[in-house]
Amino acid sequence: MERDAQADAKVRAERSTKLNGEPATEDEARSTTQLPIAPSAEIETHGPASEEVDSETSPAKIAAFELEIQDKILQSYDLDGKDITSKHIAVLNLFARGISAATPEAAKEAAHQLNDLCPPLNRTGEANNWMYMVWLVMLDIVADNGSKDTVQEGCIRILEELVQCAKGMMDVWGSDLRVWRDLPVFPIAFHEYWENDPTSKLGAEKLDPADVQSWKNISCFAARLMRSGLASDYDQAIIALRTALEEDVNTLPGFADCRIQVACLWIKHADKFLLRWALENPGRAKVARASPSYLEAGPLYGGPATMCLQRWGFWIERLEMLGKEASVLEEDTREMALQAAKTIRNVEKRVRRLLSA
Repeated sequence: MERDAQADAKVRAERSTKLNGEPATEDEARSTTQLPIAPSAEIETHGPASEEVDSETSPAKIAAFELEIQDKILQSYDLDGKDITSKHIAVLNLFARGISAATPEAAKEAAHQLNDLCPPLNRTGEANNWMYMVWLVMLDIVADNGSKDTVQEGCIRILEELVQCAKGMMDVWGSDLRVWRDLPVFPIAFHEYWENDPTSKLGAEKLDPADVQSWKNISCFAARLMRSGLASDYDQAIIALRTALEEDVNTLPGFADCRIQVACLWIKHADKFLLRWALENPGRAKVARASPSYLEAGPLYGGPATMCLQRWGFWIERLEMLGKEASVLEEDTREMALQAAKTIRNVEKRVRRLLSA
């Protein structure tokens, strides 16, 4: 049986972040996905000049890459016992072609074809379920262990083209959302993946490398979405940075490394957005729990429980401390921590220069 968006999400309706943009409560922050359009960020375009995108676009290479993407996802579906329908295959093929060519033209073509495949929006249930399936296919591609930067950037390019397609309004749980600008049903699909942090599973004492890689992939993609201005998961960004930097280092093998690396990925791909967010609260000394801007703080951080410059500064110091040789972290994680601290300091300097100009 296909996964049904309405049935799958109904049990979470009351505790989920509202798709009309209402903020989540403190408790909701641990269990819901906020993926509204980022209000303060312009959508960046990622053309073939991006240093993370492979520019080789020979027909043979594209065809091989396309088949590789398809095979990996179909194999993972088979292993997970998921049903594959002709609709899944059609959407998978479109994403694979749009990603493998690594060009703006291929991304635009994939977006237009997805728009054409979408059922009529007045058939509410069918349209909701189809869109839910589309997002799950894309996120399965992103989360796959073999996912590369090329794949993630390809998905971003397709989404950038997709949000330019104005198909109309869609009813999602009583809220009228724009198709495709508001990425309807995307938060519901993403919610499944936010429950997969291998370091937070109850009773977990050992990490599966495949689970760790999948978690890093999906976190990295969320950070890229924030950077692009397509969508912003505020709660998950804070949760990742809080568990990695504001809590004592987890001594179980690999747990701290996984958490620090995920935090560094958020900083690497969403540093400017995170700083802009911190600058919205430059002088906050205390935030009430009932405030929409309240964001739970970890025990090591004694500043305001919100996104602010004091918290930003604490992260810098913590990353630099964790990057020292005396740290319990693996060498590659220490290097990532130091690079993340350097990235934060550099973006802070650039922004301060702009503000003082």
